[in-house]
Amino acid sequence: MKKYILTLNPDDFVYARALNEFFQKHSGRIDSVCVFPSRAPLLYQLSYYSAIIRIIGVWDFIPSFIRWNFRALFSHMLADREEYSIVAAAERAEIPVRKFSDVNGEDFIRFVESRKPNGILNICSQIYKKASITRLPPIYNFHGGYLPGNRGRFPQFWAYMKNEPQVLTCHQIDETIDGGHPIYHYRLPLDRSHGVKEMMEHLMEKFPSILPHVIELINDGQTETFAIECANVYGPQPTSAEIRQYRTAVARAKAELKRD
Repeated sequence: MKKYILTLNPDDFVYARALNEFFQKHSGRIDSVCVFPSRAPLLYQLSYYSAIIRIIGVWDFIPSFIRWNFRALFSHMLADREEYSIVAAAERAEIPVRKFSDVNGEDFIRFVESRKPNGILNICSQIYKKASITRLPPIYNFHGGYLPGNRGRFPQFWAYMKNEPQVLTCHQIDETIDGGHPIYHYRLPLDRSHGVKEMMEHLMEKFPSILPHVIELINDGQTETFAIECANVYGPQPTSAEIRQYRTAVARAKAELKRD
């Protein structure tokens, strides 16, 4: 059986429950889990989360953030800790876990070379350099927007603002950020009454079934993609005015759905 290394950020509670389900059913597909910290500058992270809070809405964001962070922080004390800790879920499935600081670091590259996986499944936010890509096996990244086209941060937001389909893309990484050959497109079955929060929640619910399907496509050398008209742009940080426009559009779509 072909095996893959899974790379991600540390114990991200957003993915923990979905990956726990995947590990329980498909642990034989994963050689090891490699965890990396986010290397984005603090101001960059603060601006990102500030925008996410305003997009989702503070009264929707804060309760979920407190609830999930509390559980993630004290997951070692909970009976169902595998749902809130990626490391605990991997260890329960007897998958080796290693922690590294840099996806381009020599220690990580040598580790991958020693394990000889068929590829890397990447959910990590760090950027692979061209020199690293040439030394590593194929790297398949999961991006919450349609590629080629909806690149960068806030892909669900910009797809909504441009009235484009909401799509998850798995693509093979190259030296271009959010570039590379698409392997799989998954179209979210949601309409304009569903905002970014609902879209992110849907992806997390579908992730356990999407991941093994993508692995099968990679194993067979196949793709499952479709073409849509989508301007090839790198999404900028939304302005306050754009966020207000988005929230007004979602509220209007919800109101129209209720009338129908």
